[in-house]
Amino acid sequence: MIFRNHKMPNCTSKLSASTEVVTLVNTGGEIIMALFIIYTMTVCTHECRNLVTVFAVNLRKDMSLCRLLVCVSATTCLRNLQRSFSFSPKQSPAFKPRTALILSKLSKYDCEKSTGNHNDDELKKSMKKKGFDDQIVISRHETHHAKLSELQSTLIGRGLEVRVVDRRTYSMDSVNWADVVFTAGGDGTFLFGASKILHPNKPVIGLNTDPLSSHGFLCLPKWCSSNVSTTIDLLLSNHFRWLLRRRIRVTLTHLKGENLQIQPLDKRKPINRDGFEIGTSNYALDVSSCELFPPFCCSEDMTTTVLPVLALNEVFAGESLSACVSVYDISVDGAKSEKQKSSGIVISTGTGSTSWSYQINKIPKPNLMELLKTIQQIVPSLNTSQSEILTSSSDCNVEQLNVTDQHQISNTSDATYLELLAEKAEALYNNSLIFSPEDCKMLYSVRDPITNAIFNVTQPRGFASN
Repeated sequence: MIFRNHKMPNCTSKLSASTEVVTLVNTGGEIIMALFIIYTMTVCTHECRNLVTVFAVNLRKDMSLCRLLVCVSATTCLRNLQRSFSFSPKQSPAFKPRTALILSKLSKYDCEKSTGNHNDDELKKSMKKKGFDDQIVISRHETHHAKLSELQSTLIGRGLEVRVVDRRTYSMDSVNWADVVFTAGGDGTFLFGASKILHPNKPVIGLNTDPLSSHGFLCLPKWCSSNVSTTIDLLLSNHFRWLLRRRIRVTLTHLKGENLQIQPLDKRKPINRDGFEIGTSNYALDVSSCELFPPFCCSEDMTTTVLPVLALNEVFAGESLSACVSVYDISVDGAKSEKQKSSGIVISTGTGSTSWSYQINKIPKPNLMELLKTIQQIVPSLNTSQSEILTSSSDCNVEQLNVTDQHQISNTSDATYLELLAEKAEALYNNSLIFSPEDCKMLYSVRDPITNAIFNVTQPRGFASN
């Protein structure tokens, strides 16, 4: 995918898959990809960084929901590269770690306590003023730390050397020290932990420390949280499957001499910035997009920089100010470019296909009901020929309906029939938006597309390989 921004005429960028919500924004608070001194942006699949995770001890595949917001300052071009890297379970070594790093989440209680010098009573009053139930906050905090302690003691009891860090002390040195990284928290902790792991040989295993308050799609199944000792024994005895999740590596094409910086958008949560420094790139400029540069911008004036952060869910290109729109040219897989205006674009990997992009593209049942009622006015036979319509409706894939479903539909009123049809259509369509975390393809979604005499969005959603 190639983007050419019309607001800041100095850049080019390429994009590739996505995971872990990485939002790129310039220091002026404008935008990331659109208002982002970006002049063009290409989504391709040259090079991919992968993340090895435990598939699930009970072989159930989970995907990700959360996202990490990262801000890049004064950038010109963005480019994500996905490497075609295959990881065969037969090639994977036996899981025999000697050192384990546990990345613990910061609970709400921890975050509130870090905002000032409060004693317990003052902290409770402060939380109540902010609308929090202090008893629930403290209970969740204690539940998390109890499970964290259980995980730590279990690993130590199995002969592993263990270190515990949080987002304030999580560093590249600690990652390099460990044979395996455990994340103790939910999806957000897992995503943050993955952001500093740059090699597929470093496995990441997520344990949901509080399943009652966090779904933990990226973590091990919920039963593992209640059976930590059994789970660790299964892992150390290699009773599991690996899952290789595709990630995005972002490369910026920008004017030489620009000072690029990565800053977290969420200022409420402190992080260790180690590993987020942007160094000088030795990558040669991709001249394939130079024709998209402004006439006054020479390729000799441009350079490329690889960002030190890998995206696990999705990449968002758009304004950092939600009320502002983005204007750009876009080309998918080498097709003719199209001038678009929207609230930005989300490019998702398979891991992120259950997250933001899913919420953007899913069709809820009430909307389908309204659509079917509208179709009724055009096709009255929708009321009278239920079985024929179901049999001939290729869009609904009625073959997938079981005998009970078809019998139920044939013996219901028109109104109930429409509800059942909408329910089946909703499931079939929405499930088609989800794809494997190991897939190299990317799903792009245009948010709030604007169509008029000047701008047009021919295809607001689709898959891309280049």
